[in-house]
Amino acid sequence: RLAGRGGGGNANVHAATTAPRTDAGSTDVRPHHPHHHHQVTPAQAEAATTAIITYALRQSQTLLTRHGLASLLLVIDGDSLPSKTITNKSRGDDRRKYYRQAREAEARGEASRAVRKLYAK
Repeated sequence: RLAGRGGGGNANVHAATTAPRTDAGSTDVRPHHPHHHHQVTPAQAEAATTAIITYALRQSQTLLTRHGLASLLLVIDGDSLPSKTITNKSRGDDRRKYYRQAREAEARGEASRAVRKLYAK
């Protein structure tokens, strides 16, 4: 929701249905579904992420100008960004490791505080 100028009214904003392009060609840079496994180079991931961010900023500027808004808050959430593939894999590996350690600590009858700390990691 966007708070408009004036009486603090709200307007729903729907995501654009067109995909950003990396150049004047027809290269679609939409993030792929996580179950579609293919190799993406870091340069490709960075280019796709940059194109998506540029597109979002351009759309945001259009909303601000067209609707006379004083400010705009973007919340970006959803599919994994290609540029974060390595970071997300590392975090997932860490979560699985700490979960396994917590289960093993429980099985050994260790103090619940130590086990909770492992589950929280």
